This record gives sequence, structure tokens and C-alpha cells, in this order.
Amino acid sequence: MLVVGAGLILSLFGLMGTRALEYHEIRTLFNYAAEERAIIIKEAVNDKMLILEAMRSFYDASNFVSRKEFSVFVKPFLSQVKGIQALEWIPKVLEAERIKYEEDAKREGLKDFKITEKTERGRMARAGRRDEYFPVYFVEPYQGNEAALGFDLASNSQRFAALNKARDTGSNVATERIKLVQEKEDKYGFLVFVPVFKKDVSLDTIEERRNNLMGFILGVFRVDDIVEVALTSLQSKYIDIYLYDKGALKDNSFLYYHRSRSLKNVSGPDDGNKDNYIKELKYSKLIEVGGRQWEIMCFTTPGFAAMHRTWYPWGVLIAGLVITAILSMYSFVNISRTARIEMLVEQRTRQLQESEARIHAILDTAPNAIITISQDGIIESFNPAAEKMFGYTVTEAVAQDIKTLLPDLSFSEQNTDDSNAHIKRFIGGGRELVAQ
Repeated sequence: MLVVGAGLILSLFGLMGTRALEYHEIRTLFNYAAEERAIIIKEAVNDKMLILEAMRSFYDASNFVSRKEFSVFVKPFLSQVKGIQALEWIPKVLEAERIKYEEDAKREGLKDFKITEKTERGRMARAGRRDEYFPVYFVEPYQGNEAALGFDLASNSQRFAALNKARDTGSNVATERIKLVQEKEDKYGFLVFVPVFKKDVSLDTIEERRNNLMGFILGVFRVDDIVEVALTSLQSKYIDIYLYDKGALKDNSFLYYHRSRSLKNVSGPDDGNKDNYIKELKYSKLIEVGGRQWEIMCFTTPGFAAMHRTWYPWGVLIAGLVITAILSMYSFVNISRTARIEMLVEQRTRQLQESEARIHAILDTAPNAIITISQDGIIESFNPAAEKMFGYTVTEAVAQDIKTLLPDLSFSEQNTDDSNAHIKRFIGGGRELVAQ
């Protein structure tokens, strides 16, 4: 039982230990895969920011940028970099300049161009009068973004707040998630505003930046395009990815859900899917996007652990059980053999004790004197009849030399025809003792 119990305990510890090592290996693989995905998404976002910086440098290096020059400059980015919905130029237009901007756009081929805003019913209409406008004046690609052309970003409170922040800080500013004007599906995008100021002027104070603002370069991006295109080069790994805007309110924080391409028959890409799986492992990484903190969260699906589990823990358990069985059988055989030997010894001892008891009974009741001696003549036993015959007690006679005890005895030896028989004769005091 000790061998079986110890073997089972050690086998279970072996199973759990091997599983712990395997889980550590799976966790390491997951962290590596999740880190790889987070870095790729971060680099994809940074690539978009670099494009906007290149456009700002283009404006800083030019005295004037025409609609055609803008189109020629940005088209290579649009053709080579995926995930860009639109690249736009947003000039600062004062009320006194509104008519001129609208007429210039019409002369450039945009016959219906006007500065617009969205009504309460969601329709596009001519913008109401205000001191300054920030309309979408250049946009590439034009196809698919027609609805955005002329839209006054100052008419939307969220976009206007981002414009003001970018102007006052002189830095790139991203908006919270938005549903794009040109987007028909329920998918989210975000805008990044890059302020462009007049050249060779001081921009040390907020007031100077406000007075010398020329406009904004605007990048319009779809979150799903950025994530999905970035991850196409990676092998499917049973990892779900969620993007959240940490600076937004909870109801507006969710940006995108990437379902692992390894999964089948999963309901739509919404935030609720995050709780549909047993999340064995979790990874989180923060990245900065236009002054906002995005959180990239990766979770494993059940298939990830299953893909990396091995038979080694069960092999260790089976090996432990086999060794336990062998040792148990060996111990059982040894214990059984020892028990049999002990039983035989006990039986033999009992038999000897019974024989000795019978012999003593015979000696004690024999009418004749019986003395047993060793080969050296030392008395080993002395029965009661001998006590009466010789006058010595058992205590006085046993262990004494027969010659010392009975010095008047003489003896002779003779061999019989039986080779196994040897006779000693003792004569003295008119008595004859025969020891055979």
C-alpha cells in the first residue's frame, strides 16, 4: 500500500509538473504571438502618421499647393499603403473668403461644390453663417469620398474640438471613434488632424498659433482596414484581438474586434464576443495614436491551447503508473515470500518445541536413569531417575564433565557393525552406563 500510494502521488505530481511546464511554454508562445500582433498594428498606425508628417513637410516646403499638386503627391501613398480611407486638405476659411473658395472649386471642375453641414435629419445642406469654416477642400481618392467634399468640420462638435486642440498644441490630434460621412456600414473610423501654419513666423504661444494657422492636413482611417491588412501576413494563431480607446467614455471606447481566422461559425464582430470564449491567457499593450491611448487586447481561444498541448503529461502519468505497478508487484512477491518463510520457520520451531517437550516428558517419567552428554563428555541433561541413582541434582550435574562428576567410572569404546553407531561404556560402583 505504501508503494502504491507513493507511486500514485508521485505520478500525479509528475502529471501536474509536466502540465505546468507545458502551460508555461504555451503562455510564452502566446505572449510572443500577441506581442507580434500588437507591434504590427502599432507599426501600421505609425505608418499612417508618417504619411501625414510627409504631407505637412510638403506644405511647409511649398508657397502654394494646388488641387492637382495635392493629388499627385498623395496618390503614391494611397496606392501603396492600405487602410487609408482618405487624405484631405482642410483650409481655414473666413466668412469673407467663403464665396471665393466655393467659386474657385467650381472653376476647378467641382460644379456643385459648397461648404456644407449635416442637418438634424442627417442630410447635407449648405452651412450656416459663422466666422470661420474648415471645409474638406481637397480629398483623395475622390471616388467614394464625394459626400465628404465641402463638409465643414467646424459644424461637428467632436471634430471641431479636435481641430482646436491640434491648432493650440501644434501637434497631431486624433478623434474618438466616429462613423464616417462616407461610411454606410456600422464600422468605425477615426480622424487625425495635423496643423499647418504660415512659414517663418513665431509659434511659441497659443495666440500666435491661432493667428498663423493656414489649415489642417486630415487623414481619414478605417480601423478595420488598418488591423486586417496589418495581420494578413501572419499565420492564424487562434487569437482574438480587441481595440479600445482608453480616453473615451465606456460606451464609445470599443474600436474594433478581430476574430481569429482559425474560428468557424462565430457571431458578428461586436464587443459582446469577448465573453463567448474561455480566455485562458490575456495580453494587453497601450499605443499612442494622435495623443490618444489605444489599448490592444489579445485573448486566446480554446483552439490555441489545444494546438500546443502535447501527450507528454499523460506519458509521464502512464510511465509513473507502470513503474508503480512493477514496484508494487515486486514488493508483493517479496512480502509474500517472506511471509511464507516466516510461516515455515514458525511451524518448524513449533514442531521442535513440541518434540523437545515430548522428549522432556519421556525423560522425566522414564524409570531408568538417562544422561545425555556431548562428544566432549559434558553432561547436557540429567533426568530424575539419574538424580536418584547418582545422588546429584539436575543443577549440579548439567554442564559438568562426566569424569569430574563420577570419577570412579571407567569407560571403553567400541564400534558396532552399524557405521553410524558409536558406543561408550562406563563402569563404576557396581553400575554400567552405556552411551550410544
